Amino acid sequence: MNLYSIMAGQIPPVVQATALVVVLLLMAGVIVRSRLAAADGGALPDEGISLRNVFEILVEALAEQGRSIIGE
Repeated sequence: MNLYSIMAGQIPPVVQATALVVVLLLMAGVIVRSRLAAADGGALPDEGISLRNVFEILVEALAEQGRSIIGE
């Protein structure tokens, strides 16, 4: 039994997937925020690949896409 079979027919799959993504993003955001608060405030980038770096890449990509569609 999984999440999708429990709510089959009640909530459309698109809404279920959207809710799942929102929950995952919120959880990751809370983790990143707590690590930034505990560290030096995020002045220096993390070494290697970290959750923070991945989020920065995603945010910059989405912002650039928005700028290309909407404009400055």
